[in-house]
Parts: sequence; C-alpha cells; structure tokens
Amino acid sequence: MSKVKIRIIFDLSIKLPNIELKNPNVTIQDFLDIDDKMAESLKDVFNTNHHLNLAELIVEELIIKGEINSMFNAEELEVAHNNEVDQWFNIRSFTKSLKKLQNKYDIEWDGYFELIEPQYGIDNEYIFRTPKFEWKEVGYWLTRQGRQDHEGWQHHQRQFEADERNYQEGRTNEDGDWVDH
Repeated sequence: MSKVKIRIIFDLSIKLPNIELKNPNVTIQDFLDIDDKMAESLKDVFNTNHHLNLAELIVEELIIKGEINSMFNAEELEVAHNNEVDQWFNIRSFTKSLKKLQNKYDIEWDGYFELIEPQYGIDNEYIFRTPKFEWKEVGYWLTRQGRQDHEGWQHHQRQFEADERNYQEGRTNEDGDWVDH
C-alpha cells in the first residue's frame, strides 16, 4: 500500500485589541474554539506576541506559521477522502473558529493557509485567504511545487506519452483506469 502526505501550510497573523489574560500559559484554545486534537496538531506552529502588565498577560497578536502534515493510505484516501482528512484536521471547523474569533474581536488579519494534497502524482493546492477563508484551487504552475518544477513540462510530457502508450496497448481505458486482462 502506498502512502501519501497531505500538508497544510500556515502563514497567518491575527492582530488583536490587546486582550488581557490571567493565565501566563497561552494556548490556541484560549482564542479558537477547536478540539484538543486540532490544538495538539497546531501547537508547534502557534505563537503569540505579548507583554506583561503587572499580573496580566497582554496578547497583541496570534501567529500561526509553519506546516503540519500527515501520511494517509492512498487507496483508502481515494474512497473516503473527506472523512480521513477531517478526522486528522477539519478545515471547515478551523475556518468556522477563525470567523467566530473575527466576530468576537476587532482584529486585523494578514495571510492565508494552504491545503496541499496529492492527486494523480501532482500536488493540488487550495488556498484559504483572510478574512473570508473561502477556498480557491490554485493551478499547478502557481503552486509551490509548480514554481520550483524546472522540469515540469518534460515530466508532464512523459506522463502524457506513458498514458497514451498504456491506452494504445490496452492496459487502460479512455479514462485512464487500468483494465484487467
């Protein structure tokens, strides 16, 4: 069974109106309504800009920057994609929590986060930009992988030729699905 890696890259800055906290141990759950599993997956990419004011911690900015990823069984992912990914990191729940924070405080947003998932050997990227966090699919040549892919054209040409050969030799049908003989 082959494994595939799904990645989420964050580059979010959330400027807050100087929120006072009594607890010096700030967690992402102090601000976002997310479950413990999601909080645990974000702990290494979450940070704050803050200062102390007597006995209170004043939080000025939330920063979510970095990458989280997980490996999935490729065959199972094709069949139950949304359930598998949502069990690892539920993007709808995360964006809902960000919007809830936006409604609660007068904040300034900057940044985005990207879901990068492999499909057909190419990473598809979906970008969620502030402040609406509506997803937008990004074409291959505009993705991180595509921008760094100096041999991309040759790779796609070789893949196209291989697909054409497999079809002509009867190994695949017109849709590219393998045919049992």
